[in-house]
Amino acid sequence: MKKVLILVIFFTVLLFSVFASTKGTSDKTIIKMLVGSKTAYVDGVLKTLDAAPNIVAGRTLVPIRFVSEGLGANVNWDGSTKAITITMDSISYLKNQISVLENENNSLKSKISQLEKSNQSLDEQNQLLQKKVNELEEELKKYKESSSSEQVVEMHITYEGFKPSTLTIKNGIPVKWIIYGDQVSSCTNKIIVPSLNISKSIVAGENIINFTPKTTGTIDFSCWMGMVKGKFMVN
Repeated sequence: MKKVLILVIFFTVLLFSVFASTKGTSDKTIIKMLVGSKTAYVDGVLKTLDAAPNIVAGRTLVPIRFVSEGLGANVNWDGSTKAITITMDSISYLKNQISVLENENNSLKSKISQLEKSNQSLDEQNQLLQKKVNELEEELKKYKESSSSEQVVEMHITYEGFKPSTLTIKNGIPVKWIIYGDQVSSCTNKIIVPSLNISKSIVAGENIINFTPKTTGTIDFSCWMGMVKGKFMVN
């Protein structure tokens, strides 16, 4: 009987010694018990003991399971060998685990930061590409408009002739040729364009001839008498 009591006291003292030397002032676990009472407190929380602390032969005996589990240890009782096993991670081990987790957390933060930078770079590249796409679409739109829209040229007829007598147009684009009959004579009251098989009577005011050039080069035109001449330069 005395050997069992001494063993209990020995483990109790050993357990208190370990925690007293390893726990910091801010990590203390406070266990309060009263000799002869089954009421105890762990960090101010009321607990009920299976057995009350006693004083035997001048020594105070406390329930080792309660004390051990109150301090976060695991207690195992082997009935066949009547052995008590108390296991608990040391403070240094726990601190090491915390350090490992903190390092992993910092590594994850670093990876997240790199991914965010990479994502930002991709966003910037995407914006540049979208800008170029928009510019190309705008250029294509202008090209389509210019290639499919009508080109307008104007010419005045005076007693001195055609003004201007040379007009520049683009190949393949419909032409709206506006002829203003400012001073129409018996010679200039009709314009002919032989290569396009065009013959147009001219009156005072606005006259319009529509055609589409099919090749580059020069398209000659004149009055119906061939005395007043002009030409289109087709590019």
